[in-house]
Amino acid sequence: MSPHTGFFGDTLALRVPQGGIYLLTFELWQAMAFRAGALGCVGLGVGRFIYVGSAQRCLAQRVERHFRRRKRLRWHIDYLTHLQSPRKVAVWALAKESECVCALTLLARWGPGVVHFGSSDCNCASHLIGPVGEEWLEVVSEIVGAPAAVVDSHE
Repeated sequence: MSPHTGFFGDTLALRVPQGGIYLLTFELWQAMAFRAGALGCVGLGVGRFIYVGSAQRCLAQRVERHFRRRKRLRWHIDYLTHLQSPRKVAVWALAKESECVCALTLLARWGPGVVHFGSSDCNCASHLIGPVGEEWLEVVSEIVGAPAAVVDSHE
């Protein structure tokens, strides 16, 4: 693997735009609780959870960071990815505003999410939503279009 592509090899680096939005999926087979910095204790039940994020430059590097366990814990999502690796990532070459469009779409379909998780810089209730159904990607794609790439960490 090259030092610039890491976990995903060349797949992500070749298919991911410089900037955009991303959705990470987490498959939880048992409930978990963890402390997420100033947000405090977060509890997640069993099921598939989606985190919605953005990086307006260096998107591939941001996504790669989420798959590393060892890192400085900076954002709410770091506290989750430190304990649980994402299963899939989907990325779009879209403006930052689309991050909230995706979060609001998922929240409207699957409920309240983890209050204030990942949304301290916007007015969304949450950017961590779940549990969500298998059709999460189709639901989001209907609103913002097909992703530039979808990578499964288990393939």
